[in-house]
Amino acid sequence: AGNSPGQTFSGALIARHATSPSIASLAGDWTLLTYEIKAATGNVDPNTVETFHPDGTTLASRERYADNQLHGQPARETWDENGNPTLVENYTAGTLTNRVENFYHIDGETLSQRTTSYPTEDGQRSTGDAYAEDGIQTSHSTYLDGQRDGLQQEWFSNGSIAYETLYAREVLRSRSTWTYHPNGQPSTKQTYSYTTGVEIHDILTWRE
Repeated sequence: AGNSPGQTFSGALIARHATSPSIASLAGDWTLLTYEIKAATGNVDPNTVETFHPDGTTLASRERYADNQLHGQPARETWDENGNPTLVENYTAGTLTNRVENFYHIDGETLSQRTTSYPTEDGQRSTGDAYAEDGIQTSHSTYLDGQRDGLQQEWFSNGSIAYETLYAREVLRSRSTWTYHPNGQPSTKQTYSYTTGVEIHDILTWRE
């Protein structure tokens, strides 16, 4: 243990495998892992490290290295016990360039939330998307260095847009609300804009 990916013994370290469930259970909340050393062959990447869940067959994580640094698109991936992706990270020579995290409803299968973060010239950008148990998206948010920045959206349970707000580093620039006819078509859209201390109110209406 403690050797970097690609370091050779009788072969190259290519994977970390969970021991049998009966042995792993002795570790309590920890997953007991052991190294499996295999000879490097033409179809094996010696710079890839994988771990498995206690069942020994369900992939838990995969990391890719170059010159002993995380590197690749993606360079790190993780999965839950159901095989659902929970994390995807891109790295360039050890530097994180993008991260996507997935969270799931209590059924363990339906996506409940996804967050994405990445560096930009003006700071750390991130987005957040939330989903109902039927899979319909309920909200979308954007942030800059942890502050609301850009377009924020919310949807009704039927998938129709409900609200939109526009922020610049937590400063509200505009907000819009929608109403709908019984047939589901838009009825009104009201927009309030805020610039230089003045509120501008616009109303759009549609006939049924």
